[in-house]
Amino acid sequence: MFGKINRQQSNTFKTAPGKKKDAEKKVFKIKRDKSFSLKKILNPAFKFVENDRNRYLAGLSFILISLFLTFSFISYFFSWKVDQDKVEFWSTTGYEIFNENYDSANNAQNHMGTIGARVSDFFMNKGFGIFAFCIPFFLFFLGLKLAFKKQIVPIKKTFWKLIPLMIWGPTLLGLVFKTSSFNFGGALGTQMNIWLEYIAGTWGIIFILLFFGFIISRFSFNFRVEYYLNNIFTSNESDERNNQYTSNEDSTYNRDTSRTVFPSENSLTKPL
Repeated sequence: MFGKINRQQSNTFKTAPGKKKDAEKKVFKIKRDKSFSLKKILNPAFKFVENDRNRYLAGLSFILISLFLTFSFISYFFSWKVDQDKVEFWSTTGYEIFNENYDSANNAQNHMGTIGARVSDFFMNKGFGIFAFCIPFFLFFLGLKLAFKKQIVPIKKTFWKLIPLMIWGPTLLGLVFKTSSFNFGGALGTQMNIWLEYIAGTWGIIFILLFFGFIISRFSFNFRVEYYLNNIFTSNESDERNNQYTSNEDSTYNRDTSRTVFPSENSLTKPL
């Protein structure tokens, strides 16, 4: 009697295997919901783009923004010396123009106005340098895909290819144009060179740039350096062979032409 009671009590504390699996699934779902995911952040944007009108407006906006940034960046090459000291004092709204003490000499020399001067200073001087052109490049093709459904380049692949290029490129330009007054590599290139020079030295920076340059060219752009090196060496070998062949032909030709041919006796004795 007592044995049966103990068995019944011991069984009441056990949970069925199916319930265990359900509980584990719930815990896993809760952890997965709490985890960070890029899709959750971009989900409202994807829903907004599902509508045709919204997609067209977003694509057209990206195209116009890309053109505005491109012209601002190009104008920055000619106006950065004049506008660089005034960028911090300009406002995005331009309310200072209504002030009594306003002086027209403080106008922006950038062809896209104060906004163009500030944006170009932010992305080129304080950002990626010349490689800031990757941003309008990507936005332009993204806008074409959204507005007109024309995919000239794969958007996702292009995005992931430009990210390492926008880190490696400013670092390279920051090293090459270290003494230049124009900040070709931007603040990113300058800071990366300071950090890498501290831990690896100047020659270490060169080896690091070469290493990551080969990796980016191979995996991002499928550029095989060994293929082009083999072509260079094989072309040099073929040129040497051709030169030897032509020199041999010239020597044999000269030998043949130096000989004098006399007529035979039979040809002289034959009647006409």
